[in-house]
Amino acid sequence: SGNVFVAGETQNSLDGNTNAGSWDITVMKFQVPTTTVTTTSRTLALSTTVTEATTTTTTVAHSSTQTSTTLRMERLLPADTQAMASSSAVMLDQMKLTQQATIDQQQSFDSQTSSGPVFGVKLDAVPDDPVVLRNSNASNTSPLIVSFPAHCDDTGSAAAWLVASEIADALSNRLPTQAVGETVPAEYRSKVVDVSVLKEMQGSISVAEINCGSPIAIRLSASKPSAGDRCLWFDFAQQKWSQAGTEVLEELELRVMYPDTDLPWDGTWCRTTHLSTFVLAAAPGVDVLMIVLISIGPIIVFATMVLTCCIVRRKRKQRQEREEKEAFLRVEGESYDRYRHSMFAIVRTAVDDGAKGVLILGMKSAIHEKPARWKLLQEDLYKAHLKKKAPFVDFGERLIDFSNIQFQQVTKEALSETLAHETAGRTFAIVAMCLEADTGYVEHDVRHHNKIKKDTQGTAKRILPFFHKAKQQRSKLAGLQVEMPKNTGVRAHTWFSFYRDTVLDIIMTCIDEGATGLTIFGIQPHIGGENTYLEWPALEEDVTHAYNHRLYPFDSTAVPDPTFKRVKPEDLRTRIKAETRRGAFVIIASCSDHHAPYAKQIIREFNASSGQCGKAMRAWATANDMYQTKGEQAAEQDHGHGHHSNQPSNQGPTATVPEEESFVVKEQPDGRSKCVEDRIALGEDGEVDKDTWNVLHDANEEDSDPDAFRI
Repeated sequence: SGNVFVAGETQNSLDGNTNAGSWDITVMKFQVPTTTVTTTSRTLALSTTVTEATTTTTTVAHSSTQTSTTLRMERLLPADTQAMASSSAVMLDQMKLTQQATIDQQQSFDSQTSSGPVFGVKLDAVPDDPVVLRNSNASNTSPLIVSFPAHCDDTGSAAAWLVASEIADALSNRLPTQAVGETVPAEYRSKVVDVSVLKEMQGSISVAEINCGSPIAIRLSASKPSAGDRCLWFDFAQQKWSQAGTEVLEELELRVMYPDTDLPWDGTWCRTTHLSTFVLAAAPGVDVLMIVLISIGPIIVFATMVLTCCIVRRKRKQRQEREEKEAFLRVEGESYDRYRHSMFAIVRTAVDDGAKGVLILGMKSAIHEKPARWKLLQEDLYKAHLKKKAPFVDFGERLIDFSNIQFQQVTKEALSETLAHETAGRTFAIVAMCLEADTGYVEHDVRHHNKIKKDTQGTAKRILPFFHKAKQQRSKLAGLQVEMPKNTGVRAHTWFSFYRDTVLDIIMTCIDEGATGLTIFGIQPHIGGENTYLEWPALEEDVTHAYNHRLYPFDSTAVPDPTFKRVKPEDLRTRIKAETRRGAFVIIASCSDHHAPYAKQIIREFNASSGQCGKAMRAWATANDMYQTKGEQAAEQDHGHGHHSNQPSNQGPTATVPEEESFVVKEQPDGRSKCVEDRIALGEDGEVDKDTWNVLHDANEEDSDPDAFRI
């Protein structure tokens, strides 16, 4: 059966029994399922019958004398390993090979077993040098090496062996994988190994208790340790892995511990103060969590600190901006409201002229001096977009989306180049902020751009903030209500000064775009538009006063004389054609909400087909305008009440475009368009032909004189 071996001979008594002849042989029988090995003494000279008793004692029958001799060589497993078949199998293989090496009087062994590779070395009684245990089988590539310190053997007179096993996966997989105090299974990074010191004394093999003054080093892996790796030993009492008393050795520590050995310094070594079953493992979640946290932890901390600082700085900046805006509005609140109202009106003129987008430019020097104005302008445009007010929505129609309006800061040196480059594709540019000292540069660049621009480019416009000089000039206009008490009523309304200043800014826009003449229209209102009736003479008086006294916007050279005319709604199309010949511009400055949709469509159709003719712009005020930052609602109600009523009337045309002849554009040889006034005849002196005028117009008394239409 392969479990009976001739172990030796004896010439004396064996286990208290006398031999029956000159000498006897010793036979050993191994019973693997048990923990006891029975050795039987047999006499060679006589025939014997061998039987086994349940007491594991073998009885020998002699020819005349029957003696009983028993030799018990035991493998005493630790009590805590007997309950586990995998651990028992490993320990039994170690003991079996140790017994065989003892019988064969070998100093070391290296063998492959069903539980995995097992190798051992016999320890001296008191070793003076560290003992290094490693496999000597060339076919065994196990990285396992055990460095056993000197003076660590405490087995007394018994023979001691240092034995190590690399446990086969089939057995190690049966071990629990949970570590003490953890709920996540430990992840192995090496083979599971078992290292023991076995002692043999009087036929018994058992695990020796050792007491080392120096730690034991065990090489578990040929690879360098990874972050978070740890050494674990199996606690049979708790049936869990434990890290107590073990740690991963650094290479420098290993060299200090064993300076005169030929140990390989690479790989992963573990330091321990006792022997057991060991494995190299990663902490729970180390691969995907711990390593990441260890690696990027400082980055996360730094990023958190930076984010916190950014939030604090942002809040501080927001508070500072809010305080700056409040301080700005306390000083310049009224002038800013007027500036904003005019700005919105100028954006609307760009849309009426076919702008595909609007670029609002701010001079960096001015923004640096008054950043609150720049911020407020952007915020108020966005609020107007959200509230569906001008210049984004007009009588329920979406004119332009906020996404088509861009903001950009520019220096005065780069303004000309910016206008040339950014106005491609019919994008209109509006210079919204500059210092008073830079107005000359801005005026020159805007007018120069409009003079040389191509048909595919957008127009440049500007609006001047209310500088000290402009404030003085406008205050003179405001003082007209004292000089002309008959118009005090309409001038007393909050909206009128906004409305008048907007008309002045639109006049400046016409001048910047090269207007050779300027006609200001007021559309005849329907019955019930009381304030629309009253605003027209007051506006005419104020603008005429500004022109006569060379106030803004007539304070520069080469300014055309403004002409004021009342027109009927049904005559608007023809009158615009007549007044925009040879580059003259028309401003419709007075119009009720009832006629506004009609007038707006006429303006757009004309501008889309005018070619090299002049342009038509609108500057009338509506109840949908934004007036004041504070009290805005009251101002709107004040303006809308009885002024631009949307109620239907039996007077004048409805707010739809009537069926009549469209504007005509004729292509010139140079590729540029030119207006064809095929319905207006001119005399040699440039006057309107009276006969043609009488045929085309059923003018009212105010407009019946064709001499008023001199170009």
